Amino acid sequence: MGVNVKVTGTSLGTVTDIQGNYSIEVTAAQKELKFSFMGFATQKIAIGGRTTIHVVMMESSETLEEVVVVGYGTMKKWDVTGAITSVSAKDIENRLSTNVFQALQGQAAGVHIVSGSGQPGESSAIRIRGTSSFSDTAVDPLYIVDGAPMENIDAINPADIKSIEILKDAASAAIYGSRSANGVVIITTKQGDKNKPVIDIKYDHSWGSLSHKLPQANTTERRLYDLKRREFFLEYSPANADESIQMIEDSLNVFFNVDNDYQKIAFSTAQKDQVDLSIGGGSDNLKYFINTGYYSEKGIISNTSYDRLTARINSDYTASKAVSMGTRVSLSYARKKGIDEGAF
Repeated sequence: MGVNVKVTGTSLGTVTDIQGNYSIEVTAAQKELKFSFMGFATQKIAIGGRTTIHVVMMESSETLEEVVVVGYGTMKKWDVTGAITSVSAKDIENRLSTNVFQALQGQAAGVHIVSGSGQPGESSAIRIRGTSSFSDTAVDPLYIVDGAPMENIDAINPADIKSIEILKDAASAAIYGSRSANGVVIITTKQGDKNKPVIDIKYDHSWGSLSHKLPQANTTERRLYDLKRREFFLEYSPANADESIQMIEDSLNVFFNVDNDYQKIAFSTAQKDQVDLSIGGGSDNLKYFINTGYYSEKGIISNTSYDRLTARINSDYTASKAVSMGTRVSLSYARKKGIDEGAF
């Protein structure tokens, strides 16, 4: 089997054969043997003057967790050989993210977040190490959420996430197949701990505004433009020089009486509110995590908004060493109010 047998406190040791037989010489002063093997609990046995010591190695679930790679299950960063980036729950909380894409923005080298129009609730796209096709289709990475593949991750509440792993090279295809050609994003949601129930309430409020405005001509500048335009047309005759003659000659035209800052009229201060209420706990056999979140965003343009209500229930029950069960239930409802952006 290859179990390591070592005299405690010394460098003297040996390894068992495939049947588990071993032989080691000890002195009267040496009191203990240590038996160890990857995936099994280390045991220390007192020699006590015996010439034969039989040991039954017991599996260690904690040790096995460190070395077993499960393709569509919980995966840890150190389980994977290849290019991988990990984002923890603490990193997400520090950024006050409202969606998964904001949680990943700027957190991983070689991972580019392509934002949409900027309207409230607008989805984004993830591009890992660039775009691998001339077409916009079939360039998204494979999303794995708690071991299950998903097509869309817009509805996931960042407060539910325990960790995010991003596999960025071809080594992931050995586990996930051709669907991982554009990378893999593995999302693991939170679970309860073996302690008393813990209730967590979070509330975030933030504001947003237009970062900068475009230069805008006032009425005097516009009238001067029309005059110069007419002079140019009269000299070179490329078009109708009198197209704006009424606006130029009529000084009482309403067009020249009011200076409107249309950007100030269209844009206002945006506001975001997010509330999360969670409870988690468990015992030796049962662990549970329940979270409900509400997110509301008012856009910087009037009459644009986005509201999202999410709920998640994660539970794990261990009946015995051979039997364990788990459930992952997530519900989401979203309502988006936007404007027509037109076509360009």
